[in-house]
Amino acid sequence: MDLEGEGRALLFDLGRLDGLAPSEVLRVTDVFVSHTHIDHFIGFDDLVRWHLGRPSRIRIYGPAGILENVEGRLRGYTWNLVTEESLAVEAIEVGDAGGPVRSREFLCAQGFAAGPVQGRAGNRLLDEPLLAVTAAVCDHGIPSVAYRATEKDRHRVRMDAVEQAGLPAGRWLARLKESAARGDDPGAPIEVEGRGAVPLGELAARFLERVPGASLGYVTDVAWHDSNLARLGSLFQGVDLLYCESNFRTADEARAREVRHFTARDAGRLGRLVGARELRTFHFSRRYHPDFQALITEAAAAFRGEESGP
Repeated sequence: MDLEGEGRALLFDLGRLDGLAPSEVLRVTDVFVSHTHIDHFIGFDDLVRWHLGRPSRIRIYGPAGILENVEGRLRGYTWNLVTEESLAVEAIEVGDAGGPVRSREFLCAQGFAAGPVQGRAGNRLLDEPLLAVTAAVCDHGIPSVAYRATEKDRHRVRMDAVEQAGLPAGRWLARLKESAARGDDPGAPIEVEGRGAVPLGELAARFLERVPGASLGYVTDVAWHDSNLARLGSLFQGVDLLYCESNFRTADEARAREVRHFTARDAGRLGRLVGARELRTFHFSRRYHPDFQALITEAAAAFRGEESGP
């Protein structure tokens, strides 16, 4: 998930990263891991490798055990040649209530030795001026975390108004947006190229418009039962775009229940239950390779309320 105008991105789960360009990997600052089965965590090493030699901070969120999982991956390598590097990796545990519980920092300059465990508080994993991320811990036989990223209402520059006023585009527009996003005093001065200091409120009224933030939900590897549905229903209600696993065809529902995965119909039902505007399915079982279209079609039908069968 690219954050517009921020030059950074969020990543949901850490599968193989070879489908991403290096420039995309290098924008990643926060990774939200559902659980650490190999297909959801195997990309950790590549993520660290690409960021070595850069003054990056990567935050890895995940269920209970994520601190130990990250430490174990980092301890698997020898770091004697990179002790001057400033890369930092921080692991953050998601608690049962969906908020952060504990964290631990690993610094490249110290050979990624585990720092002290720190307590964390709050009901949001990430809460920034432009974005908030919340979570729900679900059952997959083990804890598996679902996430929701919600952009906060933001300001967009009305470039037509800027041009009509005869003002140049420049850094002052970024300062204007940043100041408005923080909720600074309307009388706060903003330096405008060629005009000097102008009050924030005056500039905002003329050159900014509010844009509602969009929301994205991500869920995979959870069982279809009432407890999970209650948690997912609360987390995803009214989400704009829902990414949901669609592991099995409806005809293989018994197998899906046995291994605590969703069927395609389950994915469509969940999307309809939470009132998602759009549903995108993924994480299809290899048993259907290479033709996954039937899974996509079944999920789409259930999402539209056109499902068949019990």
